Amino acid sequence: AQEIEFANSNNVWWLGSETGSVSVFQSNEDSTSQLETIRFGMSPSFRGIMATSPSAHWVGIAREYAVVELISSKRVAAYQRAATQELGTWISLSPDGNLLAVAYEGAPYFDLWDAHTLSKISRLGGHNKAISALAFTDGGERLISLDIDGDVVLWDVARRSVKASLATHVSTPISLALIPNDDRFLIGGVNGEIRICKFGTTESETLSTIHGAVPISGLAVAPSADLAVSAGWDRRL
Repeated sequence: AQEIEFANSNNVWWLGSETGSVSVFQSNEDSTSQLETIRFGMSPSFRGIMATSPSAHWVGIAREYAVVELISSKRVAAYQRAATQELGTWISLSPDGNLLAVAYEGAPYFDLWDAHTLSKISRLGGHNKAISALAFTDGGERLISLDIDGDVVLWDVARRSVKASLATHVSTPISLALIPNDDRFLIGGVNGEIRICKFGTTESETLSTIHGAVPISGLAVAPSADLAVSAGWDRRL
């Protein structure tokens, strides 16, 4: 399993797979069922994947051969494709569908792209170590970047400027999810832990920790904020 994202519903979510497909699931209080699987052509390699926003039913993909694609989830066809020159490891699409944030392997920076033309707008740093995850806030005005040291940077998207830098002290975090309309967020680590954190002034506060045995490769929180889904390297959800 790679990445998870909720659709425009509290109980429908997407799961991106290394096999080159996206599975759509529906969850309720008693069970989870798979609705469909969408396969995206020749390359089996998803490095980062996100389902999208109310205004754009797209899936963003960073492929192993340094190409970024936006694909229509309805037509299962490429909408845009561009070379990144670097190996993309994480993608996040803004809620309005206008911006794409792409992080790269081993890089302490990420790029903002115009999602309609797939042209680069700006490159943002702010980290000392490689960025492991990115997430837009539910309004899209802010973006959070997380690096492998557990440091979080909160960005003002319009100004392309840093609003705050925080230390989480999470060991080798590799996944990130924001809780909608809240100042809390989830971080998944290589050590199998999921931490629920809250923004502070210079450090984040850990509110609770869920202990697991395998790395947490994907996290997502429902729009209602009462349901979360995690994916581990053992392919369990």
